[in-house]
Amino acid sequence: MNSVEVEQELALIYQADQDERTVGWNNIDFEQLKENDKPRLKRAKEIFELIKANKVILSGQSLYQLGILFQHSKDINDYPIAGEIGKLSGDAGYSDGYWLSAAAEDRYLVHTTQKQKWGTQFQKNDEEWELVPMIDDAESGATDDLREKRSIPPKSRQLDVFLARADI
Repeated sequence: MNSVEVEQELALIYQADQDERTVGWNNIDFEQLKENDKPRLKRAKEIFELIKANKVILSGQSLYQLGILFQHSKDINDYPIAGEIGKLSGDAGYSDGYWLSAAAEDRYLVHTTQKQKWGTQFQKNDEEWELVPMIDDAESGATDDLREKRSIPPKSRQLDVFLARADI
């Protein structure tokens, strides 16, 4: 496959991933989603191997789409890969890639029982959503100015932005 064919395939895989996640959190069948994610992630890993072997070159947007598939993995070892791909995406001119890089870092931290750095991860406790605990900005070095550069809302608005986007 050439790069154009891989990008076309990746766009379809990414769209299927997103279609299942944009029906509102209360309408997602998480068990079915987990099963449907497996072949998408398998193919994402194959595509990533093609990239590492310099057999395909993807646009920043396609790299972002690839990184999201790793971000949605249940394996914490895939989150640093999502972050790496997100950075590549941002460096290739697709600014959402920098958000993905930060979100992957936060997801890795949260899944290794640490506090998140950027403020991209949320959890539902009882009936309400909340921001997963965060490292203090002074300790982490993450500031609202840096968040803005990564398309992340300021700390004071993160939960409101999440709730508005999540269709909860």
